[in-house]
Amino acid sequence: MVKNRTLTPLIVAVALGAVVLTGCSKSSDSSAPDTTAGSTTAPSSTTTKAETTSTTAAKGSTTTAAPDTTTTPSKVTPCTTGATTPPAGAVTKSIIDVDGDGKTDTGWIADVNGTVTVGINTAAGGGATAPFQSASPVQRSMLVIDAQEDGQAQVLLDDGRLVQLDAFVGCKIVPMTNPQGQHYTFGLGFTDVGTGVGCPESDAGRHLAGLNAPAEHPANSVPYSVTIVKVNGTKASNGTVTKGTYTPPGDDAAISLLSEVTCGDQTIAADGVSLEN
Repeated sequence: MVKNRTLTPLIVAVALGAVVLTGCSKSSDSSAPDTTAGSTTAPSSTTTKAETTSTTAAKGSTTTAAPDTTTTPSKVTPCTTGATTPPAGAVTKSIIDVDGDGKTDTGWIADVNGTVTVGINTAAGGGATAPFQSASPVQRSMLVIDAQEDGQAQVLLDDGRLVQLDAFVGCKIVPMTNPQGQHYTFGLGFTDVGTGVGCPESDAGRHLAGLNAPAEHPANSVPYSVTIVKVNGTKASNGTVTKGTYTPPGDDAAISLLSEVTCGDQTIAADGVSLEN
């Protein structure tokens, strides 16, 4: 079983284009090249007083976010083909509208003879399935989101160790790839590519982001980093990195979310379609 995850939503404020997590007293931005094939680049979590500057709304900000190169898709065509009846024993749940027809759709996950499959069935009568390949022995979950609130649906496949990033495009569930052509994944603390996933807000809108916090840190401070992920169709690339430090106990809720999978008010625990092993 995967560990319990706090359901408190990620609260993110932005000042003049810089991503700022509420409760953070120090932060700074830098460019984040994609240097890890198939994964978010996990930026260094080490910060010092000399490195950080305040970017809270009250004090203003002199940092500038990386330009947003994503595009807004044209009118979405409802998905009417490819629907598959969920197999016996499948877990089903209502999910967000993935094809732009204004109606809630259905997600499902099932284990058939040891092969885990996820599926999406649209209210328009279409849908798609995809294998959920993972060696992880713990619970597997699917969370369907619209990270940028632009009509593009992303599929987060969480196996408790990594989160695979897929997209629902053209009535199909397909892997999203980074500039190196590898499947884009987020870490959940078991690798060196991050500890969580979130969707922080900015003046340019909401964005998908990889979150990272070190396992070892002083008792009175938790350094963190937020790597914006620019998504466009089936492509994903790293953007601006924001670093800062949280101070417990006042920032305990925000610290907890650094190891969660959330997007806005959606959480993997409350809104994901989960299959227990």
